[in-house]
Amino acid sequence: MPTAGHGAIVAQFFDAGESRTLPWARRPQAAALVAQHVDPGRGWDAVVIGEYERASCGNQYASMAPLFEHYGIQLWMPEVGGRVDWHAEDRLEPDPATAPVVTWMFSQRLAGHSAARITGR
Repeated sequence: MPTAGHGAIVAQFFDAGESRTLPWARRPQAAALVAQHVDPGRGWDAVVIGEYERASCGNQYASMAPLFEHYGIQLWMPEVGGRVDWHAEDRLEPDPATAPVVTWMFSQRLAGHSAARITGR
């Protein structure tokens, strides 16, 4: 786990049985997490999203990330190998060897295929 040695889990927010296609505000646990953002005494300063596919759908990440940054909340995701660097997006360059595969994967997701189907799991 990329967060090992960086803190302790003090709260958990899991929306079991709720569709990830619903906006965070309409999922009870996700809404509770968002509501705590504004509370400086919330008792935590980072959020770990263990699996992006279970947390967000469509452009939800793009709409939520600015809130995390605004309230000084670190975001940790396995897709980036740990902590998200809020300003790294403007430095990213496509890797010519892997870009065609990534493009294909995104086209498959846009066509409605699951991550499991795309990866052959």
